[in-house]
Amino acid sequence: MASFDHILVLRHSTYMTHFYDVVLGWIHARSPDCLQHFVVLDLPGAMREWGAVRLMVPWLQDPVQNWSARIYDQVIALQRECDHRRIPVINRVENLANAGKAEAARRMRAVGMHTPNIVPIVDREAFLRDFCGLAFPLFVREDWGHGGAMLRADTPDQARALPIRNFRRPVAVELIDVLNQEDGLYRKYRHFACGPLGIPQHLQVSTEWVTRGEGRVIDDRTREEELAYLATGDHHEAKFQRAREALDLDMVAFDYGLDSAGEPVVWEANPFPYIQFGRTTTQYRNHAIDRSIGAMVDMYLRRAGLAVPDAIAAVLAMPGRA
Repeated sequence: MASFDHILVLRHSTYMTHFYDVVLGWIHARSPDCLQHFVVLDLPGAMREWGAVRLMVPWLQDPVQNWSARIYDQVIALQRECDHRRIPVINRVENLANAGKAEAARRMRAVGMHTPNIVPIVDREAFLRDFCGLAFPLFVREDWGHGGAMLRADTPDQARALPIRNFRRPVAVELIDVLNQEDGLYRKYRHFACGPLGIPQHLQVSTEWVTRGEGRVIDDRTREEELAYLATGDHHEAKFQRAREALDLDMVAFDYGLDSAGEPVVWEANPFPYIQFGRTTTQYRNHAIDRSIGAMVDMYLRRAGLAVPDAIAAVLAMPGRA
């Protein structure tokens, strides 16, 4: 390994290896000299030289034990060495499970955040009898991981027909209505809390209650609405900072809707959020991605005790709208 101070990035050699290549590419484009501080270790490869390490950053899907007990144990051992050497770690792997749906909801409610009631389905037969005590409508999803199936039930018969056995760690989730009554559309906001910085990252508008990128409505009105959200900042930033601290995470994205009173309803917290530049219809919001990556790199450098280059600081100084 190199002799200069560096930030040790952990990836897996085959699983989601290139998920954050966009960050390394961004550093190369914005401040190429800064790239020398980043050294990547592809797990399960062995760590050989600690002398120059000033920070460790796992770039691994949360929670790690959900997909590899071996890698989880290896990173725990690496963290133990970091602790011995007083090397900081961003998003410690034992804390990633705090972002599991049920645990995250419990922690966030404790600091005043509005979340749906989320109950682990421990006994599938009991769920078919009392539906974990939840009223309808509800939906079932995986407790751990992101982007999986979200199966809705509006009646007891529909709930009993759900393929619960297809889930590894199913949870039942209260479905809070966040439909905008004025236009009949759903909205999902994303607030990216990166250390003390908060970046409004996107606003997805959809005709469906599950609001994901592939089904978003993009027209002049929704584009301007999203740009306004990105430009004005998030009025609930202080709440999200309290939630981030309650999750014991350094970096986490919050996906939320707004209830009838305009208060955020947080659906999930994601410590390994997808961050990519738009290439076609969403290019207009690329300045938010710029600032999100800038916030990540700024946090890494500061936690490592390294100087933040002017080119990176300038990105964070940009107004919300480019």
